[in-house]
Amino acid sequence: MDRDGHAELDALRESFQAELERKAARIAQLEQLVDETHLGYRSTLSWKLTAPLRAVGRIRRALRRSG
Repeated sequence: MDRDGHAELDALRESFQAELERKAARIAQLEQLVDETHLGYRSTLSWKLTAPLRAVGRIRRALRRSG
């Protein structure tokens, strides 16, 4: 491969790396938003009131799997 070909390949690699870094940063932002939203919801009255129902559902599923 000639010098121009190597330079083009290097530029393409750098471009891909930059795009991967941008996407990784966006994924991290979205994960943070999901975590914040989840924590916010868990502190609501609705979450607290439905906790016993979710617990019963988990117990029923566990019993079905074991029995």
